[in-house]
Amino acid sequence: MNKTGKSLPQPAPLSHEQLQEAALRVCQEADEAEEEIRQFVGNKEVAVAIFHKEVLRQAARTLETISSEREADSEKHRRIVNFCHDQPNGTREKRRRIQKEWASGQYSSRNACANACSEALGVSFSTARKALKCEPDTMERKSPVEWLRDFLEGATQYAADVYREAAAAGFSKDAMKRAKASLGVEVIVCGRLSQWRF
Repeated sequence: MNKTGKSLPQPAPLSHEQLQEAALRVCQEADEAEEEIRQFVGNKEVAVAIFHKEVLRQAARTLETISSEREADSEKHRRIVNFCHDQPNGTREKRRRIQKEWASGQYSSRNACANACSEALGVSFSTARKALKCEPDTMERKSPVEWLRDFLEGATQYAADVYREAAAAGFSKDAMKRAKASLGVEVIVCGRLSQWRF
């Protein structure tokens, strides 16, 4: 895997024809070697032993060639992928921009930052969220009580707005209810709607 966490494309496996060609090449070279060995060695058992050794050597050499070709293909793929990622407005630049936004400290949660950046940069929420996975906290996270006190300070807010903004900041509805009870927030009921005042 590369630094962005994505798998590099794998070189295409050798086709049946390529494998046949490699095997044929080994056999031809081995046949030539066997003929040479038979000319110089009178003992058949010794000739067979030398022949087998030669076959193994040829096979190893062919596999080494195939391996080095695959390695070269893999390096070529790696260069292509890095070139694409490093383009202006490419994935690496977008990742840096998302991380810079988070470092600005204007977002109360990684989810809120990822949501805003995904819309602004045209990437998926999960991609933006992954960019923030290992980023350090930008500030001390407020408790639900502190957040609610700050949100209600000097203003009366509808309960629905409180829950929506709290969710964006990473707080659950139950956490807000407990914070409301802890702060002694006044609830004003207006028909089917309710407002919170501190």
